[in-house]
Amino acid sequence: KLDEPWVDLLDAPLLERHRGLAAAGLNLLEQTPPPSSVEDMEILSTLVSMLKDLENGDDYFGKQCNSLWGYYFCKADGTGQRFSMMIPRDLDSGLLYPMFVNLHGNGGRPLPSTAASRQSDYFQIRPWGRGDISYFGLGEVDVLEAMRHVLKWYLIDPDRICLGGHSMGGNATWDLASRHTNLFACLVPKAGRSGDGYYENFRHVPSLIQHGALDSSQPVDFGRYTVSRLQQLGFPVIYKEFPEDGHGIRDPYPVEEWFINQRRPNSPEKITYSCDTVKTGQIYWAAIHRFTDPHHQATLDAHVVKTGERQTIKLELKNIEVIELNLDDVPTDKSKSLHVLAGADEFEITAPLKGKATLMWKDGAWQQVDEWMPPSTGIRPYMPGGAGNLYSGEPLLIIYPTEGIETTRRTLETAARSLVLFGGFGGDMITGRVPIKADKDVTESDLQHRNLILVGGPKFNTVTRRMVDDLPIKTNAASQFVIPGHDPFDVGKSSLLLTTFSPFSPKQLVHIIWQDEIPPETSERFVRQFQYRLPGASGRYPHNIPDLQITSPELTGPIRRQFTYGWTWKEGVDVDIPRLKQVQKEGVDIVKLRLMQTKAEADFAIGFGTGSWGNTSSEPSSLEQFRYQNYRMTTFKANLTGKDLKTLFAESEPSFVISYPSIRSAVLQPDRKYSIVAPEAILWTVKPIRNYWTEMVAGPDIEKFDIIEAVYGVTE
Repeated sequence: KLDEPWVDLLDAPLLERHRGLAAAGLNLLEQTPPPSSVEDMEILSTLVSMLKDLENGDDYFGKQCNSLWGYYFCKADGTGQRFSMMIPRDLDSGLLYPMFVNLHGNGGRPLPSTAASRQSDYFQIRPWGRGDISYFGLGEVDVLEAMRHVLKWYLIDPDRICLGGHSMGGNATWDLASRHTNLFACLVPKAGRSGDGYYENFRHVPSLIQHGALDSSQPVDFGRYTVSRLQQLGFPVIYKEFPEDGHGIRDPYPVEEWFINQRRPNSPEKITYSCDTVKTGQIYWAAIHRFTDPHHQATLDAHVVKTGERQTIKLELKNIEVIELNLDDVPTDKSKSLHVLAGADEFEITAPLKGKATLMWKDGAWQQVDEWMPPSTGIRPYMPGGAGNLYSGEPLLIIYPTEGIETTRRTLETAARSLVLFGGFGGDMITGRVPIKADKDVTESDLQHRNLILVGGPKFNTVTRRMVDDLPIKTNAASQFVIPGHDPFDVGKSSLLLTTFSPFSPKQLVHIIWQDEIPPETSERFVRQFQYRLPGASGRYPHNIPDLQITSPELTGPIRRQFTYGWTWKEGVDVDIPRLKQVQKEGVDIVKLRLMQTKAEADFAIGFGTGSWGNTSSEPSSLEQFRYQNYRMTTFKANLTGKDLKTLFAESEPSFVISYPSIRSAVLQPDRKYSIVAPEAILWTVKPIRNYWTEMVAGPDIEKFDIIEAVYGVTE
């Protein structure tokens, strides 16, 4: 079933366990030129040994020890993906062991050790993450699938998994753990950046952070910022800084003895958690099943309190419509009733406390319901994120056109082929490739079981032509797109990107890239930048990703739309809400800076100038379009002397580094310390600033809704 990646082999466990290696070998035998390297021959030799064992009914991987290649079968592209693995020495079949998931940095290619295993206390896996795509898209899938594979087939304690890595792997440690918090007991990043993740999620995830003070690739201030942020929240963190080391730490702190003693709690008394979609809605004894609005984050603050004989669970729920509590794990006396205080609503869950309790926002109040199931429509439930949903691990197929004007058709085919090594972000994947077919070669099985990337509109791609009448975008007899709220405009001059459910198989997705005219002088750039026609493919910031995007010279700006539940278009997108008069006068940059300065109670706010984080000339004026291009901002605070502030701005381009109030026109006392606040990302972009400040600490978050209220006066 290697050519049918959607088929599971649950009734044949030996085949399921070895499917990844079988696929890796078959992938090699099908490649052109034929396999010839030592590495290729090693895979094929291992495949032969595995097949001999399976013929005899033996478990090949079950007999392996020490250091080896592990393999899992990836449904996304039907390939066998391998990862380096270390099995504990003297494995005891009566024990469950911790596991260390170790993520490599940029350019890292972790190989199995040729020496016998020295570790006796834990398993270790080192996923390749498809290469250097920052563990986004299929890189994230690679980590999660490797973890699922070893958890299923080896003696691993799921409550004792440590995640760590260096550089790019350190960045990914924070990113993955903030979104898949429920999987990890602790974190050990080195030279990493935590960015704008959900820090509130780390309440029960202790971290041991290491950073070189002389790091010029990822400044040490990234590490210091993260430590400050976690300390402000009162969360467990250990920090090791190495004064004489740079990006590579020569003698790092040995983390093994620390992480093998960490355990993920099943029954914490307090939970704070935010998530982007219900796919990551599970956290300890709570599971978020439905958002009120799928285009905003959901936030849970839960606390079990015991007063005398009474036990109460206090819930603060934002943008949550349905939540399920696992009463078996909620830290309560199961023989007594549980008082629920959800916002202003109160009710009792009667004893004995066992199984699941489902709470639902219904008729303007929170209440317990017997059960809740998503509406059954026969159509895939809507999930925000656009093309990111295509790179989440489901079977995927690229389809290129075979009809239409040949010069344009050839450009579309070349562009389609450029996507076979695209994993959702950055450069080419170093392992695997997304399947691609001509439209005339696509089978009904493909249409029924795969998510599709259709390159070319109905004039070029016959598959697009078959489904065009069932798409949510309509055209008229004059070959014009008809979009509510806009005058009809010419199809031929337009570029359309659309992610929706497939009319052929409503449980699958389709992403259409429709452009009928590609001038020859722009064809090279069109191909080179083709991956940007998959908005949201990395999987990040799903709330900001449009499901529909149309550009045309006949429009004053792009049309962007999002669906909502039931795959209906989100309402109110064409309501013209003007910016506040002060914003129209000063510009968005200054408004953002003033917002930062006010929230941080700082003397000055420093930010990026034109083209770096938006201004009145580059940001869209309509509120709906503005939402797509603004994000949560993390900030830091620091102190600089008046002399250093003047020097810093004298060395910087006025159009690039800006401030509020204006430092360039301010009268500053040279020896006085002034407090500043700035976006955390400035640590990378404006490197000279790091030479001047002292006492850097994490500042306040500037939420997306803060910016919208400051610019438009609209409370969300």
